[in-house]
Order: sequence, then C-alpha cells, then structure tokens
Amino acid sequence: MRKRSLIPIAVLAVVLLGVAGMRFLRVRDNQTTHYVDLKWDPPPPATPGSNAAAYDIYRGTRPGGPYEKINSGATTPNYTDRNVSRSQTYYYVVKTVDTMGRDSAPSNEVAASIP
Repeated sequence: MRKRSLIPIAVLAVVLLGVAGMRFLRVRDNQTTHYVDLKWDPPPPATPGSNAAAYDIYRGTRPGGPYEKINSGATTPNYTDRNVSRSQTYYYVVKTVDTMGRDSAPSNEVAASIP
C-alpha cells in the first residue's frame, strides 16, 4: 500500500473579528485530491450568542456571496471541505448556532484558492 503524502500548497492565517473569532485556513493537495481545512476559535463568553451549540459552514464562489450551506450542525470549531475543484477560488463564512437554534451573523469571509 502506497502512503499518500499531503503537500501543503498554501497556508493562510487570517484573523477574523466576527462571531467565530480567529480562523485558520489551509489548502492541502496530494496531486490528485484537494482539501480545504477551516479552523476557528469559538466566540468568547462575553459575546452575545456565545453559547454556541453548533456551527454552520457556508461556501461561495464569489467574494461577498451568495453562499451555500455546506455543513450544518458541526459541534467542533473545524471543518474539512473535500468537495473542491482545481483552479477554483472558494469563499467561506461560519455562523454559530446557539442552544435556542438561532444563527449568529456570519463571520468575516476567508478565501481559498485551489491550485
């Protein structure tokens, strides 16, 4: 069995001041498959809506949207988008969902360019 090597193509660290706080974005490539890793810090306790029960992840192909929900109800502050295409740029935002099921405003947007 051949071990697959993941070669980091681009690593971006972006500080977001939105609801989800700081988010890290990494694009991974093993020459045939591409991934985008998203990571963010949960909102601080003093932030309204900080009783985050889950996160919804949205993706678009244009800056500023429109965005499509690609994952709902994530319970950890990270997500790997495995459904990306070569030579495409994707734009991501995250919303927190509180224990009452209410969505927050979206986080700041980050972009990932797939080689």
